[in-house]
Amino acid sequence: SISACTASFGFAGGFNATLGTQTVPFTISVGLASDGTASISGESTGPWAHPFGITWLTLDQVGLSFTTGNGTTGGTLTSSFQAGGKTYGLTFDIAYSGGVTTASITASASSVSTTDLLALLQATGVPLNGFTLPTITATNVQVALSGGGGSASFALSGDVTFPSGTLGGKTATLMLAIADGSNG
Repeated sequence: SISACTASFGFAGGFNATLGTQTVPFTISVGLASDGTASISGESTGPWAHPFGITWLTLDQVGLSFTTGNGTTGGTLTSSFQAGGKTYGLTFDIAYSGGVTTASITASASSVSTTDLLALLQATGVPLNGFTLPTITATNVQVALSGGGGSASFALSGDVTFPSGTLGGKTATLMLAIADGSNG
C-alpha cells in the first residue's frame, strides 16, 4: 500500500530577456509539486552589460531562483562583477513568511586591498585626483545589509593584514555589526 505520494512536474528551456536595450540569453527550469510548492530558477548564459543604466557595471552569470509554498515565498538573485581587476560576488535575497517580509543584500570578495577599493571607486567614476592610501589587504571580505519585520542590520567582516609599523605582517579579524531591533 502507498501511504504518501508527492507528484511533481517540471520543464526546462531557454529564452532571451530584453533588459533595457540589451538582449541577454537565459536558461530556465520550472517545477510544480502536488504539495503546492513551486519553483523557478534560471541563469544567464552571457553577461548583462550596464544593468539599470550603470555604465561601469557588467554582471556576469546572473542567477535567479524563486520558490513558493507552505506559507513561504522567497527569491534570490546572484551575480558577480569585475571592477579594478577584482571579482566581487553579489547576492540579493527576499522572503515573505508569516506576514513578514525580509530582505538582504551581500557583497563579497576573496581579498580586497585599499588599492582595490580606490580602483573600484575610479571604475565607478569617482575622481580621485591623486588621492592614495597605505596598502592594507583584507581577505574573506563580506558586507551584508538586511532588514524586515521591524529590524535592520549592517555587517562588515574580513581578515585584515597590516603592511608595516608595529602591526606589520600581523593579521586581525575585523567584524563590525550594527543592528536596530526596534519596531519603529
